[in-house]
Amino acid sequence: MRRFHGFFDGKTENAHPIDEIKRQFKKQYKSLEEENYRKNIFLTNYKNILVHNMNESSYQQGVNHFSDLTEEEFENGFLTDFEDI
Repeated sequence: MRRFHGFFDGKTENAHPIDEIKRQFKKQYKSLEEENYRKNIFLTNYKNILVHNMNESSYQQGVNHFSDLTEEEFENGFLTDFEDI
């Protein structure tokens, strides 16, 4: 397994990135199916992070505890509509 630049801290050299997400952010998944689902989401999001950071931008993106969520899950779970305020 290749290392993901800027993400691993060296403690999990041969682990899959989802294992690092689980360790760093104390994530637990209910089943192997959910873990595989989250793994695929994370890999897509991480690819998008790398692409963004390779382009000139006024900010850099990184991995955090939301990196295994879809955009829709993040929006529905953590963002508020202005109408609700």
